[in-house]
Amino acid sequence: MHQFAPLLWIAALLGAGIVGATLSRRIGLPTVVGYFAAGAAVGPHGLALVPEGRGLELLAELGVVFLLFDIGLHFSLKSLWETRRQLFGLGPLQVALCAVVLGTGAVFAGLPGQAALLVGATLALSSTAVVLRALMASGEHASPLGRTATAILIFQDLFAVVLLVLANSLGPAADALAATLGWVLLKAGIALAAVAIGGRLLRPIFQWVTRHGDDEAFTATALLLVLATAGAAGMTGLSMPLGAFLAGMVLSESEYCYRVKTDLKPFRGLLLGLFFITVGMSIEVGLLVTAFAPILAVVAALTLAKAAVSALAARLAGLAAGFAVRLGATLAQGSEFAFVVFALAAGRGALAPETAAILTAGVAVSMAVAAFAARAGDALGDRIEARRVASEAHLVQGAARGPHRVLLNGIGPVARSVARGLEAMQVDYLALEPDPARLAEGRAAGFRVAFGRADELGLVEAVGADRVQALVLGRIEGEDVLRFVEQLLARHPALRVLVRVRREDEADRLRATGAVVCVSPDDPDDQTLAAETLRALGIAEERISRWLAELVDDPRWEKADKAHAFAAA
Repeated sequence: MHQFAPLLWIAALLGAGIVGATLSRRIGLPTVVGYFAAGAAVGPHGLALVPEGRGLELLAELGVVFLLFDIGLHFSLKSLWETRRQLFGLGPLQVALCAVVLGTGAVFAGLPGQAALLVGATLALSSTAVVLRALMASGEHASPLGRTATAILIFQDLFAVVLLVLANSLGPAADALAATLGWVLLKAGIALAAVAIGGRLLRPIFQWVTRHGDDEAFTATALLLVLATAGAAGMTGLSMPLGAFLAGMVLSESEYCYRVKTDLKPFRGLLLGLFFITVGMSIEVGLLVTAFAPILAVVAALTLAKAAVSALAARLAGLAAGFAVRLGATLAQGSEFAFVVFALAAGRGALAPETAAILTAGVAVSMAVAAFAARAGDALGDRIEARRVASEAHLVQGAARGPHRVLLNGIGPVARSVARGLEAMQVDYLALEPDPARLAEGRAAGFRVAFGRADELGLVEAVGADRVQALVLGRIEGEDVLRFVEQLLARHPALRVLVRVRREDEADRLRATGAVVCVSPDDPDDQTLAAETLRALGIAEERISRWLAELVDDPRWEKADKAHAFAAA
């Protein structure tokens, strides 16, 4: 029967995961908490239904690999270059400050210098799996917050290579640290270049498979791409998830991006759930009781200090206060790399086994409470921006500094979709929002918002109606707004005014004014008006279709054929 043991272990993990995720959702907790609890229950420190083993760890790590590949599909080499200030500026600053603060805390806790440095640098890293999963679940992976956090996480994955080398070189081999680190970084550079060059071969490969194969062959090719790039990165000293991210980023430029993302989505979700369960297996339930105070201290210090220091780094990089607080809270948890680093350090005698166990449990718990920290950061960031808005009476006048190519009416869900599309195409915009609470929320989320109304003629002209290319009013009703559109276009005929209606019979009078009318009876993802705005600005249809395909999982969006507009004759 021993040959069937691995199947029974996987069945136990899946069953426990289903129960844990279902129960956590029913009581209002994040599903990640349920996965952690499930792993702790069936793991070697709980009921011991599933033993520890490299096979399960590798299977779980593939969940992070597929997640990073999917994130890479939302990036391109161009978009990565656009985030270079965050990647090579804010990323190193955040890691350095957090490492210094947390390492100093480790020294005061009694750790020797070398071990304290390793602990501080390791705790400075955040969980790629937890952060990106939360951003994708909330739809913020393409927002300014999501892109900034992703850039920092990419740098952290690169820095994790250094930490793994450092952990492997502790003890007798410490003298060879510089040579070992230099060799690994050289191999990493070669691997990065190989992925970038090899990416040019992907399109011909997929063209051949689609021409001569079937759906299963296409899916198998996509799986081979992910596993091969991840494995190659791991063999050369990079992390496997980072290699998968690079492969996804290269493939994002091709016409097969959307199909690959759709085919691999089930694998990503299943394997990522297994990853969180195996993290829970590393939690020693008994240790949570016997060492409750030290573990609680680690969690509190890690979460609070890291949130504060990360926010400070963001402020030093010039980001708004509310945005910085939200970013700091998003990154305020330990990393999955910590489990490997602390285990290596304990094996080489650099950390006492009890200390490594407490740190590992603290990191796992910090990942479990990450959602609550992020919510607290959102609330605090909104409050900070609300106070800032209330104290800045010059916001409206400041908005006139422009020039802005597009004005948005408010910063609600539809306007945010339009703003994200404009940001993706590098089009300058400004949203005018009269609600102070929504204004603060939009500014905290990283959108360019000022106080005011975009349906007031005087304010629109003060901002610069003669210089703005388009005004996006969104869904409008009433005679007053209709008269506003008539007056505005009579005085500024070159301005493109975009409005949204649900029925064809609502569009006639608006078309007569010269407005671009977007008819969208069923737009659950709020992308129709965004697509029409980009078209009004002369953005190429291919770029619009690719952007839409990146945002949603519904194949109907791939060609953006739900969006249609009618300009006045």
